[in-house]
Order: sequence, then C-alpha cells, then structure tokens
Amino acid sequence: MTGACAVHCRYCFRRHFPYQENLPKNEDWLNIKNYIEANPNINEIILSGGDPLTLSNRKLALWLERLSSLKQIQILRIHSRVPIVIPNRIDEQLISLLKNSRLRIVLVVHSNHASELDDFTCSKLLQLSDHHITVLNQAVLLKGVNDSAQTLIDLSYRLFEARVMPYYLHVLDKVKGAQHFDLESSKIDDIYRDVLANLPGYLVPKLVREIAGEKNKTPLFGATTF
Repeated sequence: MTGACAVHCRYCFRRHFPYQENLPKNEDWLNIKNYIEANPNINEIILSGGDPLTLSNRKLALWLERLSSLKQIQILRIHSRVPIVIPNRIDEQLISLLKNSRLRIVLVVHSNHASELDDFTCSKLLQLSDHHITVLNQAVLLKGVNDSAQTLIDLSYRLFEARVMPYYLHVLDKVKGAQHFDLESSKIDDIYRDVLANLPGYLVPKLVREIAGEKNKTPLFGATTF
C-alpha cells in the first residue's frame, strides 16, 4: 500500500525493497480485481507496506470499499506498527471505518517488549476489540531487547490485558546491519522451551522464520537447525 513507516526498524527485512516500483496506483485496481476474481479460492486480503495505517482514513476507506465489493473476500488483515508507536492514530474515524466494514477485520500489530505497551496504548487497543476487531501481535526475538523467557512472558500477559493475542515470534532475518540482534539457535531453543513451560498455550506465540520463496512461515521449535 505504501513505502512509508511510522518507525524504521533496524532489523526490517524490507529495508531494500523497491517500494516505488510496486505501489498500487488507482489504475491498477482493475488488474487487482480481475486477478482476485480469477482465483475464487482467495477469501482474505492483507494490506501491508510500509505501513498501511500511515495512509489517510480517506485512502483506506477507498480500498475497503473496493475490496468489500468483491463478494468472495471475507477477511481483511492489516499489518501495522502504528498502533504501538502512534496510538493516537486509532481515532474515532478509523474505528468507525473498520467496524462498519462488511469484511471481518484482523489487525496485526508489532510489539517486542511490554514496556512499549503503556496504559494509553493499551486503552487504544482495547477500543479496537470493543468493536469486534480481532487484534494479534507479532514480535521479533532480539538479542539485548527481549532475549529472555521472562521478558516474553511479561509481553504475552501485557498483550492479553489489552485483549491482543500473541501470534508470531520471529527469529531474526539475516539483513545487513542487524547482526548484533542475532541469537544462537541453542539459545533461542532454550528461551522458547522456558516460555512454553510458563505460559498457557493460548498465550504462546508461534516461533517462526520467514524463508524467501516459501508459501508460509516455517515453524522452528524442535528443529535440529534454524
């Protein structure tokens, strides 16, 4: 949707992605529509970026209207770090836009540490769930930031207080300039084993790696190598 982000994470795997060559233009809508309709098994659309919530509510409304017109689409997933770093972006107009959509809205936020989730941020996340918007969280395991079981446990419980369900715990992508965040596979395995032992299953995020070209995230716990 956009190449803009509210915060630029040093560990981002898209830092060199050619956004300007891949942004959808208004005239691209017909091609998008035709592709979706030619593939009736598609029932969910993901808005990504950049960060789709850096767009104005007016532009978001346009895309929601377009996607809602395709009867096969039932779920709209929005991946965004904005609710964590700029919680005021969750305003009445945005909530109205999402809650009144025909589509089932799933918002996937990105928080790596409980200290990112102050009371005001949590109050905004609670507003979303109050209007039946499903909110999930994905985190990245980062050396020196959240590389302990207790830190991850605290994060899961804090998310749950805001009615956000832990979704993914990503191991680091091998991107330039992020080596100091990397952890050994044995350390990752130990941390995750501890998390499993001390959290109820519904609060345990899935430990995964993103592998280019694969159709899905690759589960890691118990693998002989990462």
